[in-house]
Amino acid sequence: MTMADIDLYRRFRLHIGYDRCRRFCEILRYRQRLTYWMQDAWAEFRSIVPDAPSVDGDIFAAFDFCQLHERELEPGTASVSYGLVRYKPEYRLALNALFQNALTGVLGGCCIDDTSPSEVSVMYCPDCRSAEAEWRAGRKLANGE
Repeated sequence: MTMADIDLYRRFRLHIGYDRCRRFCEILRYRQRLTYWMQDAWAEFRSIVPDAPSVDGDIFAAFDFCQLHERELEPGTASVSYGLVRYKPEYRLALNALFQNALTGVLGGCCIDDTSPSEVSVMYCPDCRSAEAEWRAGRKLANGE
């Protein structure tokens, strides 16, 4: 990640708005491809910022960092949860606002067998993991746990 990547991200975020930019980055990271609306948004952005990478170029690397904390993601592991998982609304709000790239756990679906992993490799943001731990500690204190 370079300052140029962060600058490009900031310019793109100003162009399409915070919420759409966040969704753009989320989809890009997990699907590793652009959907049709993303292609259109990027083409429009490139028309006003010609030095932006082409869709076939280095667009993936340019957005491969934590947009919340503007820092590089690091390799690590996350535990895998299987079955139907329902998060409480307050957790989902905190996740989106405070620690969207913590990735301390991932969902593995409903089917499990002998080859199902208990941990997987992920790219995570250390600041997000710290924020999640702090949020969880605050919730335990508030609930008297």
